[in-house]
Amino acid sequence: MEFKQIYINHMKNPIGFDFDSLFISCELSSKNYPEDLEKKMTISCQGRVIYMTEWQAANNLSFKPIFKLTRKTRYEVLVELRSNDKSYSQKAFFETGLMNSFQQSKWIGSEDTSVHGINLRKQITIPKIKQARLYITGLGLYEAYIDGKKVGDEYLAPGFTDYNYYIQIATHDVSNLLSEPGIHTLQISLGDGWYKGKLGIQTHGGKANQYGNVLMANAELDYIDDSGIKHILGTDSTWQIATSHISHSGIYYGEDFDETLSTRDLSTKEFKQPTKHLRDRLSLPIKEHEIFEAKRINTVDNDIVLDFGQNMSGWVTFENTLPKGTKVELQYGEIIQKGNLYRDNLRSARASFTYVSDGTKHLIRPHFTYFGFRYVKLIGFPENIDLKLFHARALYSDMEEIGQIKTDNTAVNQLFSNIKWGQKSNFVDIPTDCPQRDERLGWTGDAAIFSKTASYNMDTYQFNKKFAFDIAVEQSFRNGEVPLYVPNVDGKDGGKAVWGDVATIIPWVSYLRSHDSTILRQNFGAMMSWVDWIHDYAKSTKNEFLWLDSDQLGDWLAWIQKILCV
Repeated sequence: MEFKQIYINHMKNPIGFDFDSLFISCELSSKNYPEDLEKKMTISCQGRVIYMTEWQAANNLSFKPIFKLTRKTRYEVLVELRSNDKSYSQKAFFETGLMNSFQQSKWIGSEDTSVHGINLRKQITIPKIKQARLYITGLGLYEAYIDGKKVGDEYLAPGFTDYNYYIQIATHDVSNLLSEPGIHTLQISLGDGWYKGKLGIQTHGGKANQYGNVLMANAELDYIDDSGIKHILGTDSTWQIATSHISHSGIYYGEDFDETLSTRDLSTKEFKQPTKHLRDRLSLPIKEHEIFEAKRINTVDNDIVLDFGQNMSGWVTFENTLPKGTKVELQYGEIIQKGNLYRDNLRSARASFTYVSDGTKHLIRPHFTYFGFRYVKLIGFPENIDLKLFHARALYSDMEEIGQIKTDNTAVNQLFSNIKWGQKSNFVDIPTDCPQRDERLGWTGDAAIFSKTASYNMDTYQFNKKFAFDIAVEQSFRNGEVPLYVPNVDGKDGGKAVWGDVATIIPWVSYLRSHDSTILRQNFGAMMSWVDWIHDYAKSTKNEFLWLDSDQLGDWLAWIQKILCV
């Protein structure tokens, strides 16, 4: 028997998450462990024991420690197991973030509402350090860089929430990026994202500025120098701001990236906190996962169309070998119809990436958007372009795959693969309905029906916990009623059977699959408020125990029954 892994709140060594409670679980190589197995856990901080259990029977392999956490602190976890003359042990850690507030930084950005991409910059002088952390958030989407190197391996941060209610803070270990003493340049790049770009379905093609119209960020760089002294550098009015080479971006739109574009300086403004709450992250990071190579296909119109062999959410990267000033475009789509790339199903979504080359060889990718696609049409590239330069990269929330089915029937295997890829493509911070067209919203009925299946394919606990919190947020504005999609963006409709039941289904499914009651404690009030809303509505129609006199989405009934039967 091998002691494989310790999970902290269903994650491996998490940093900067909202640790409202702790659930520490263990994974062994075999589920059939000895009946006399005992367990013990010790939690330490800087060599000092903070929490320790006694040796106890391992009726399960989880712990629920309760003690007061301190902000910006790393905790070391040791779990020991023993059975007769055999013993096992494993270590892990978790690290708290700001615990919901910046202390020595300001929200900064530009008042110019016409710009869609800006860079915030600051040069700093750093001595030799022991460690460094960057605590950061932004509106709309952000990426951070130190000396031109990207901080972390996640994208589309800070995720999709009701930004008016809460925004998430991420924590990054940047010790390696600041290992050399001297002058360093910090940069925060910002794009519209879900916050400022066109979004929603009430207006055809989406409505701009759903949550705000100016780009801004807030960050603190904490480091401990070689003598052990702590320093904090925060965003403030001394930072410089300029337009970026990203002239436009949007979730539906795609992105325009011109590396020959002249940038212009903007005035730096400090803003009041733009949201009701700041909190350490709930969202799992959105990361690049599977990578696919391209093959060229022949089209009726002789276009250059690349086939990556798998429908996915993500983007295509390529190595730039184009002469300076060359403008190219990548048009994304899912279907080849009548011998050509078909994109009418995208409706008003432009779903393309344009790039103007600076003439240097380096990797090109989008920044503040993503696409649903299998095929990409290349426009403006040389006819003899090397396909080895192009790769499709799948983007989705960082969930561990835990379920697999393989049979001797290739059709069944393909069906299971399709289901899993449907999950990956639609689990981009929220469970969306589709990854390609001008929608990509967290439809609650889809999420409710699929939640149990999804939990067998991948470890969805933390993903569900964040989405369940988002549902509760929207309910708090509607006296318990659940909207049709979450975050609600521009919707007014809600209170539908199955769709609204997501408020109870997702927490309950997550609890049954994990035996972790944290999500129930987080959402029990919201679960009750949804049931109370139904009851109150029924009483208002003088049919207290029948849900009558309201419209339901009956046109989807066959679809729901089909999924339930499966």
